[in-house]
Amino acid sequence: MSTVYFKRCLFAMLTLTVLSAAAAERNLLRWDYLGKNIPDPWNGIEITVQEQNLTPDGLRTLQVVCGYDRDDLEWPSFLAYRTPASLFSGVKQAEIVFYVKGKRGNVIGLRVTAHAPNSTHLSKTVEYTMTGEWQQIRYREALSNAPSARWVNAPRLLLLKFTAGDRFRFGPLTLNAID
Repeated sequence: MSTVYFKRCLFAMLTLTVLSAAAAERNLLRWDYLGKNIPDPWNGIEITVQEQNLTPDGLRTLQVVCGYDRDDLEWPSFLAYRTPASLFSGVKQAEIVFYVKGKRGNVIGLRVTAHAPNSTHLSKTVEYTMTGEWQQIRYREALSNAPSARWVNAPRLLLLKFTAGDRFRFGPLTLNAID
């Protein structure tokens, strides 16, 4: 092996190491539904922590019951996961990971916004259709604006398609920063 080839390989390895470190993932917060560690319900939904109906990985869930048909509401019901905006300093992307189970065909949406009732979007909204079975959601989107308020909803979890009485179950939610 020539010295030049060795130096090029070494340079390439160092460059990849620096780039992967630059895009490092940091855990910002975990919502495990213990004590006051639960989101705020908005617009006609009720929430209860469930110790019996567990996620596939054996963790407690947050049950959400819809009080109205979606068509009866001007705005969708949502869960506001209130998070200190200071956690997002220098963050380029947010990653949100959790298990969810809902009636087949129901739809949820995720985005990062300024704290309710302000609705300034800080990331793209992504929709997920429920299958009737547990499914793992991995939302990963760029933050388009730096938070200017003290709090953000990370995420604002929207219930986009449902009818009165429908139930969703959400497992603990992990919020990561991709720097």
